[in-house]
Amino acid sequence: MCLPRVPSSIIVCVLQYINDPNSPHYFMAECCCRGSREIQEMRIRILSTGNKHGENDACNRQFIQYENICSICYRTPFQKANYSPFATCPKCNLARWCSEECKVEFDKAHTADDCSTLRLLGAIERVQIDYAVARQGPRKLMIGTVDPRRPRSYIPLSQIRGWEDYYKRIFPRFQFAYEFTSREFKSSHPDATEAVRLMAMEHSAVPLTVIAGLEAAGLATRDSLTIHFLGAAFREASTTGMMEELLHYLPTLKKLHICYVGPEVDESLNEVGKNFACEKCRRDGALPAPADLVVGLNTGMTGIAPESWKQTLEYILLNRIPGIFTAYTKPEAEMEDKQLRKMGAKFLVDVQENKWRGVIPTLNAMLVDPGRSVGLAYNSNYWYVVQGH
Repeated sequence: MCLPRVPSSIIVCVLQYINDPNSPHYFMAECCCRGSREIQEMRIRILSTGNKHGENDACNRQFIQYENICSICYRTPFQKANYSPFATCPKCNLARWCSEECKVEFDKAHTADDCSTLRLLGAIERVQIDYAVARQGPRKLMIGTVDPRRPRSYIPLSQIRGWEDYYKRIFPRFQFAYEFTSREFKSSHPDATEAVRLMAMEHSAVPLTVIAGLEAAGLATRDSLTIHFLGAAFREASTTGMMEELLHYLPTLKKLHICYVGPEVDESLNEVGKNFACEKCRRDGALPAPADLVVGLNTGMTGIAPESWKQTLEYILLNRIPGIFTAYTKPEAEMEDKQLRKMGAKFLVDVQENKWRGVIPTLNAMLVDPGRSVGLAYNSNYWYVVQGH
């Protein structure tokens, strides 16, 4: 049984017969600061506004694009009574302060670890931009395994301890691959090699999380799978190429259908490419195939359209469709856990840290603890798996 019709666009990608040695098909894809009351009030006012530097953008901004912001009070030069350039940290060249008063707090809050993190994030963003320019489009840097695994070489992902163990046992040529790729961007930033390594790992986080969920749900030995990504946006759709890793990792899997469903998918179609759903499906939003598994990455379901998500969850549980869900933070995951338990959900995997989480953090102003943390949130940092009641 498939999920009910939804008023949103659907992009469908079919990856097939990768593990069939006779097949011709082969799919390859490339805080409140501890400063003065005035600074705290200014910061709260800026974070609560709905303008460019409101809560969402301040929490998720890219530093090269939004770099001219005071790291302490979040003011821009244009929000000061008298315009003047901000001073910049000479090491990371990203963190700034706007006044002598903020400079006092900046020296306490901007730790060596924070500085190192910001420098690396700056390198990653610089390489991302240069990669997109070089490829003449919004492509994502992906480095996947080359060949499908054979049954005798299959190692359940649950037996892999983490990223280092994965690359040692499953993809030993990964170091050569990212170092070779990074040569193109040596002039972009001194830390280009490390930036490329983390970018490649980041885009492997989704398929590895899905594989772990398939194993937990007892679906890892299927020869055909249809997976629906719920609430999908450009981030999910833009890394479709890495979903080939499921076909490479699971030796019995022959055919894979990936369906991206969500109100934001339509915005990304022009950038991602062709929508492979039929004309009727594109028009009325009907899902093209029953789901064997649903995936919701960083959905924020308890805060964003909770009633709509509740209806979706009720359908998933009623029809015993396994679901993998992830969250940026533990409190967010625990809120979702509480909601699902109220609905009588059966947990195959309880809320826990995801060892296949993303490795490139998002800078989140709401998590800032000056002098202790620059405020980092990782993609799919926590995860859980549910099925039925």
